[in-house]
Amino acid sequence: VTAATNVLTNGSFETGNNPPTGWTVGGAGIDVVSSSGWSPSQGSYSIDLNAFDPGTISQTFATYSGGSYTVMFDLAGNPGQGGVVTLQVSAAAQTATHTFNTAGHTTTSMGWTPKTFNFTANSTSTTLTFTSLTSGASSCPIANACGPALDNIAVWYTNQAPVLTVVGTATYTEDAPPVVVAPGLTLTDAENDNIDSAKASIGGKL
Repeated sequence: VTAATNVLTNGSFETGNNPPTGWTVGGAGIDVVSSSGWSPSQGSYSIDLNAFDPGTISQTFATYSGGSYTVMFDLAGNPGQGGVVTLQVSAAAQTATHTFNTAGHTTTSMGWTPKTFNFTANSTSTTLTFTSLTSGASSCPIANACGPALDNIAVWYTNQAPVLTVVGTATYTEDAPPVVVAPGLTLTDAENDNIDSAKASIGGKL
């Protein structure tokens, strides 16, 4: 995994139906909605996080423990809701809640809004979960069936800089014979245990 790498699979729900490929569906289920149902944010499909009641969708992927990740997704709502929809996004025991007001939006003008969620991985494997917190509706034909709409999900890994550890010190006197400035240097990198090469420089007033 390197910088600017999307570690998520099928974030726009273009393959598979219910569940979409790579995803696990929970709660009361979800609806995969094609472009004939409403306009997606990207591609031809998006999801409603409520089937007949609130549902969840999750995906597990490899992570670096201690690594920083950014989740990006587009949020809207089933226009039949007629009010505010709410979802929770969670990963590595970290959570955030997002809302979207469906008032004034239609199936051809969904009002997709970009959202972000940052988390720090605490394991070599992390599960990202989106949970609908929406029930009831002012105008939905089926009471709890109009939930948050979700599309265009990506998880980006932020590459961590290698860490240089200095063990021991030495003193240099001007015009004296050369000395070892740092008796021990250890360079570690969270993403790659084997570093082919590295360059170190000495700064400051010499």
